[in-house]
Amino acid sequence: MDNSTFQLKKRFRIAGLFYLLHIALTVYGVIFVSSKIGISGTEVMAKGILANEFLFRTGIISRLVGMIPTIFLAITLYQILESINVFQAKLVLLIMVISIPFQFIAEVSNIIALMIGKDELLKSISLSQKHDFEILFLNIYNNTVSIGQMFWGLWLFPFGMLAFNSKFIPRIFGVFALLGSVGYLIDYLTFLLLPNYRSLTVYTLLFGFACEISIMFWLLTNNTKK
Repeated sequence: MDNSTFQLKKRFRIAGLFYLLHIALTVYGVIFVSSKIGISGTEVMAKGILANEFLFRTGIISRLVGMIPTIFLAITLYQILESINVFQAKLVLLIMVISIPFQFIAEVSNIIALMIGKDELLKSISLSQKHDFEILFLNIYNNTVSIGQMFWGLWLFPFGMLAFNSKFIPRIFGVFALLGSVGYLIDYLTFLLLPNYRSLTVYTLLFGFACEISIMFWLLTNNTKK
């Protein structure tokens, strides 16, 4: 194995590790915590965050910390992909980085909702008004995350094109990335245009996530030859 192939394999596995950390922290913060507290933006969650305050706070932390490996994943992927097409590699990097601020903005809304629920803010208004504001900020969180999700789906498209045209990434993973991008975007467009039918697009969302998982495992275990 020559040095360039060794370095390529090393970068693939580093990217896979960052991807694994991102997915693990996201699964905990988004799926596990939400399943215990309730669906974001509903009255169930508004009541659940006070009953499970510590869990709610760990969810915020895990989602924020999850942005750190995302940054390093974006940089490592750029280092891998720039030899294929510099412009498209920069596009992957840019879109991934753009998605990150939305999560930070969203978590501010979560923190405000928690403070309102604990009577740390808006003390002079009635209980029903306070509850309405809590629901408002939980919905702001939900909508902001959905916008970030759109960008997360978009970066998979140029990545898929690069993978499909590369000589060292199996084309099947380029196809997975393209299909995963479409899955995420269908879910987001349904959220914007047909919100009453969004429950039907959970399968496209899961499909996109499954495509990401397959790419992540390949990055960790690949035996590519440049």
